[in-house]
Amino acid sequence: MSTYYDIPTDSLQTVTLPYDVPSNTWKITEKATSEQVLIIHSQKRSKTFCCIKTLHRRKNNNLKQMNCYRELIALKTLTGTENIVRLIDSNIADDKEKGKKFWIIMECAPGCTLKEFINKTCRGRITFLEAILITQQLVSVVKNRHSKGILHRNILLENIMIEWDYQHSPIDTIKITLINFSYSYTKEIDVSTTTHQSSKTNRYNSPTIDTINVCSILLWLLTNVELPITKEKNQEHAAALAVYYHINAKMRLIKLTEKLIR
Repeated sequence: MSTYYDIPTDSLQTVTLPYDVPSNTWKITEKATSEQVLIIHSQKRSKTFCCIKTLHRRKNNNLKQMNCYRELIALKTLTGTENIVRLIDSNIADDKEKGKKFWIIMECAPGCTLKEFINKTCRGRITFLEAILITQQLVSVVKNRHSKGILHRNILLENIMIEWDYQHSPIDTIKITLINFSYSYTKEIDVSTTTHQSSKTNRYNSPTIDTINVCSILLWLLTNVELPITKEKNQEHAAALAVYYHINAKMRLIKLTEKLIR
């Protein structure tokens, strides 16, 4: 199994699930990129892999607790939509006992991160068409989230999951999944707090922040695109033309991306 949390499974004996997670239902499979995230699988369905995010409830942990709540609300709001991991269970709404851990169980997103996909699967090189189609689908996914009242606000390479059989399937079969909604904005949480905020904060709560992130992803993708081959006999002139057309295409794509998301 390939997940965005894969690391060696050492010292699992010292890791336990929160006491209110049904132990007869879930079992730890492997450690993750942080102590707060674990890969678990269903005791009843051994091929069902999920991840659990945990966080201790502490007085000085209000921001992190709010981030957990943001992810829960985003996943609930996006339930049933495509390109989203499915929410399985959570105890965040249960605030009766102090000292417990917040936890969210969700499906593992298929595939690997965008960075891993480009660097390992594609060996650091993609075509111009592939860069365009990946960006187009990412724009489509982001616009869908915006239509549901969700701003991601953390669109990074490690938060974009790619599922695609690079060698045997056409580019239009690629599937993109956005993960990690810990910094997301939803009206349900934030609308009551934005009235007296500064213009700088309000910009952070607008689609502009996702537009900037997607354009950054596009630029990164384009740095991995092979330059086009021209028919010019003079090699220096051919190289100059290739760079010119490449940069010109980059700028047009960035402007188009900005218009599509806004």
